[in-house]
Amino acid sequence: MVVFSSLPDIDMKYQQYVQHRGITHSILFGIVVGVLLAIALGYLFGLVGWGMGFLAGFGGTASHLLGDALTYSPFRPLYPFSQREVAYGFFAASSKTANNTMAVVGVAAFVVALIV
Repeated sequence: MVVFSSLPDIDMKYQQYVQHRGITHSILFGIVVGVLLAIALGYLFGLVGWGMGFLAGFGGTASHLLGDALTYSPFRPLYPFSQREVAYGFFAASSKTANNTMAVVGVAAFVVALIV
């Protein structure tokens, strides 16, 4: 999940084709990434790979969306099914302190998951 948590920001590299915080910042994108990764890992590792692949792809994308929801910059997580925008305004997306804190929390959650 940690590896795929930055995937929604791929839209920044391809802004001539897709809007930043557009389709790649939606639950639908997370489902697509999860399914594609589930297919790839399922082919390699069987049933366990399917589950791990979906959780890694969808979970990584979802964790990114949760972090973005805490910023001032609105996006539509339920696009294309809803046009409702979300932005709770706790910090700026460019805040190094907030981003570093979120990275530490993510790594800590990963370590706890490994231990449990």
